[in-house]
Amino acid sequence: MKIAFLALLLSGFFAATSQAAINYDGCYQLYMPSTMYPVFCLDGTNEEGINGAGVRLVIFHTNTNMISACAISSSLGGSANSLEFMLGSRKEMILSEVKLVNSRVEGFATFGKTKLNFMKLDQSTSQRLLSNFYAEPKCKNVNMGEIVKLR
Repeated sequence: MKIAFLALLLSGFFAATSQAAINYDGCYQLYMPSTMYPVFCLDGTNEEGINGAGVRLVIFHTNTNMISACAISSSLGGSANSLEFMLGSRKEMILSEVKLVNSRVEGFATFGKTKLNFMKLDQSTSQRLLSNFYAEPKCKNVNMGEIVKLR
């Protein structure tokens, strides 16, 4: 009886942290304990072209909805629990150790040599931030494999 109960508890734990169909579209807060960093958003991961070309990345300044940079991938790489955002042959961003924790996507994001924690923001915040991205004229004419830095 005790073994069956333990097995049931463990199966519930693993189900809560499983890799079931992570949707990468949305916005993510970068952070380290006691320090906030910018928010970034991904859009189009479910509709991208061949090899992940055409996914949109937007980075916001810390604690604001002002856009810092926007880019369109030339390809995506990764595995079941990672995603690599490529510009040309360069990995611009890597999401690693991605997992679902209590229905929220969490993991690590690496920009250059900086590795930070991330957590996915709620859908209404993501939609509000992405509307700024779609309204920004400088982000409308970004070419595939290119990054544009603003302000």
